[in-house]
Amino acid sequence: MEINVQKYLDAVTNTDFVIAEHTVKPSAVEQDGVAAALAPMVADAQTNLAAGRIMRSVVTITSAEPTTIALEAGVVNLPMADAKKITNFLGNDEIVPVRVYLTVANKFLNASGFRIDEVATADEFIANADQYGQSIVASVQEKLAHIAEEAAKPQEEVKPQTVKKTTTKRKTTRTAKKTTAKKTTTRKRTTTKKAATKKTAK
Repeated sequence: MEINVQKYLDAVTNTDFVIAEHTVKPSAVEQDGVAAALAPMVADAQTNLAAGRIMRSVVTITSAEPTTIALEAGVVNLPMADAKKITNFLGNDEIVPVRVYLTVANKFLNASGFRIDEVATADEFIANADQYGQSIVASVQEKLAHIAEEAAKPQEEVKPQTVKKTTTKRKTTRTAKKTTAKKTTTRKRTTTKKAATKKTAK
C-alpha cells in the first residue's frame, strides 16, 4: 500500500480518514487484560488498511490520568497531529509506503508525555496482523507498567511563586515660595525754574 505524500497530507489536514475510538475502564483492563482492551483497535486497523483507507484507531483507558493508545497510518515517524512537518522529510510528489505507528500518550510516560513507534508497513501489518498485534500488546503492557510506577511516586507539590511587593516610595516635592521683590518707585523730582528778573534801565 503506497500513497502520494501530498494526498496523505490533504487527507489528514481535512480529516478525510477513518477514525475509530474506543474507551475502556482501568478495572476492565485489570480484569480482562491489555490484549482484550486493544483488540478492537487492532481489528479496526487491519480492516481499514486492507480496504486501502488511511485510518486512526484509538483506545483510551479512562483512569484519573487517562492513557491514550492509538494505531495510525502514516508515511514518516510523526503523529498525525504533526503532519505539517512531513515535508521537512519528504517531497510532496513522492510516492511512499503507508506505515503503521503505535502512539501512547500519558503525562507519566516520559518528559514529553508522548511516544511514537513504527510497527510495520501497512502491507506487512495486514499480512501478519496477529503477530504484530501481540507485539503491540507487549509494548503497551511495558508502557502501562512504567506509567503506573511513575504515577505511584510522591508527586512534588508545585509551590506558588511568591511575588514580592515592590514598595513605591512617594517623593514629596516641596515647592519653594517665590519671593516677590517689591519694586521701588522712583519719584520724579519736579524742578521749578525761577523766572529771570529783567532789570529795567532808569
